Amino acid sequence: MRSTRVMTVLALAATALFTTSMEAGATSLDLSEAARATKAKAITKNTKASYDEWALMRSNQSQAWVAQYQFNWRTDGCDNSPDKPGGFNFKTPCARHDFGYANTKHLVSSSAWQDIYKPQVDKAFYYDMTVVCRAAGNAIKTAACMGFAKTYYEAVKKWGE
Repeated sequence: MRSTRVMTVLALAATALFTTSMEAGATSLDLSEAARATKAKAITKNTKASYDEWALMRSNQSQAWVAQYQFNWRTDGCDNSPDKPGGFNFKTPCARHDFGYANTKHLVSSSAWQDIYKPQVDKAFYYDMTVVCRAAGNAIKTAACMGFAKTYYEAVKKWGE
């Protein structure tokens, strides 16, 4: 009777150890480059849904479901341009733009980057800035903000690397 209990306890302990190590391994598995590229492309489109998913992932970077992508979340804001031109806060649009350049660019071929995904990331940047502009308050502020947004967009479209 005692040996049956001991065997049961040992079996349960071994099962728990095996399950725990498998679960730990599952969260640390690296995703394929294709899966990482698919996600990076999906969260750098010029749509609200794309922005919302990027923002959710950005705010949960340390969580396993985000960390598994091994994305580069570093940003330098709007680089050599003001983060808040005319008082309009473009810091978050610049952060998502940096994300696209730091991740998508390195997960797709150079021709796909130039022909498809750089324009996509740049358009998402413009979209994000227009969201800021639409919240500016009145028509005069919105128009001024849209002028800055257009200037920033044209600059990255032409010179962004």
